[in-house]
This record gives sequence, C-alpha cells and structure tokens, in this order.
Amino acid sequence: MKTGTPPKLSNGTRLHFTDIDAHMCHLLPSLFSFFPDHNHTAVEFIDQNQTQWQIMIIISGLMNGLLLILLIDHNLTIVLFGSSAAVQFQHDNILLGEIQADIGNVEISWTVPLQMKISGRRVSVINLIGLHETALDLDPLTVQLVSENKIISFIFVVRLGQLTDADKMGIEWLQRVFGDQVLQFVMILFTYESEEESDSIIDDLKKSSALEQLLKKCGGRYHTCSKNMTKQSEMRDLMDRIEHLLDDNAQKCYTSEMYNTALRKREDLQNRTCQSDQPTRTEESLESTTTTETRERIGVRVQ
Repeated sequence: MKTGTPPKLSNGTRLHFTDIDAHMCHLLPSLFSFFPDHNHTAVEFIDQNQTQWQIMIIISGLMNGLLLILLIDHNLTIVLFGSSAAVQFQHDNILLGEIQADIGNVEISWTVPLQMKISGRRVSVINLIGLHETALDLDPLTVQLVSENKIISFIFVVRLGQLTDADKMGIEWLQRVFGDQVLQFVMILFTYESEEESDSIIDDLKKSSALEQLLKKCGGRYHTCSKNMTKQSEMRDLMDRIEHLLDDNAQKCYTSEMYNTALRKREDLQNRTCQSDQPTRTEESLESTTTTETRERIGVRVQ
C-alpha cells in the first residue's frame, strides 16, 4: 500500500488517498464469496424484472394488434337523405345500387340497411332518399332505426347548383325528427352531372347565400360526387371524410337518448300548440252561441 503526504486544506483538514495494490485485489473475490445469498437474490430479482417486462411487452403488443384490427374492421353506418332528384339509381351506383327505396314499404327500406364494402371498409347504408317529401308517420320506424343502428353520419344529398324548396324541406325535416343535435353528424354531398359543374362549386357557394347558410349549419362539411355515384375515388374520399367526422365527434354516434330528447321537445311543442288553439275555439263557440241567441230574441220580438 502506498501513501503520500496528504494535502492540507484551508481549514486544516487533511484528505488521505489510499491505493489498493494487486495483493488486495486478489482478496476481493474471496470477500464476496461470504455473501452467496445476496448474489443469488440479486440475480433472481433481475430475472423477475426481465420476466415482468417481457409479459408487459407481449400484452401491449396484443392490445395494439387488437386495436388495429378494430380500427380496420369497424362498420360505418350512414344514413342518406335528401331529394331523389339529386341521385341516379343504377346497377353500378356504389352507395345506393339500382333499386330506389320503396315508399309503399318503408319498413323494409329502413330496417334492412344495404351492406357493402368500399375501399376495404364495411359500410351499412340506410336509404331515406325522398322520404321527407311524404306524409307518412315515420316515428315508430325511426325509433327502431335509431335503436338498432349506430349511425355515425347523416349524408344530405343535394343537387349542385341552386338550393330548391325540396332541399330546404330535407334539412328541416331532419332537425324536426332527429333534433338539433343531429347537425353535428351531418355532411352535405353535392352531386353533379358533368365535371364542369363540380369545378364551379366554390362559385356556386359564393353566389347563393342559402347554400352558405346551409353549409354553415352543417359545420362546413361537404363532399362532391357524380350523380350516379360510380367513381371509386370519390367514394373512397367520402369514406375518409366520414371517418374524420367520426374522429371529430370523439368516436361517438347518434344515440337513442338524442332521439328521445328530440321526441319530447316535439311532443311538448304539440301540446303547447293544442293548448294555445283551445281558447280560440272556445271563444269562437261562445261568440256563435251569443249570435244565435240574439237572433232568436229579435225573432221573438218581431212576432
């Protein structure tokens, strides 16, 4: 062992540095041999930690894989509504096919969604095109529609150009039946017949204040496609926009609670309307009775 003169610090303290020679180094393994249990415990602790980490990695991988499968294989349920003049039903129509909704048998058209696959996505399409133009009582079927399907988007099909009265009726009908909360799930689908029409959509929106208001009501969400809906690229882009809408709504769909809230508001409005009309009818009845009695008295006096 080598020692030197320790340096002296300002307060008089001295530090002693000791060097371990080769002879002492040979003694270190024998010193550690006195604690075999501690060495063994340390090795076991390391092995246990490694095993736990391996299990966590495997579980994390399985969960991520399952999440990826769910994201790829999830079903997109959408509702199409609007004027029948905005679409063209034919055999190669990707979204609607060639069969128009049977107004005389609405129950089958509503409760049996059209199943298809678009760009690898499973899509269920509920066709309500043209139903807002009828006088049918759709409340019983609407309850079934909402309870049996997880609707993530309502696609409002509008003919590109001037907004018609039928189009205005369509969005008003949707709000009246499904409530104001449905607007967060609405996307406008402008249809065109020629490519030149699709290029002028921005100009059409600027020219028509009614279109601008409609677009604002629907959160500025819109897409364009041909009237016959035959182009795969347009349908793929539409599905992408629908999935973005789903993300914007935090993966939430239109729920039965939302519909029940809208139904109660409608019922309350109807009750208030009936109550407000009742006094008027009573006054009219009293006025009619008074007039009759007056005439009878006059008749008696004349005689």
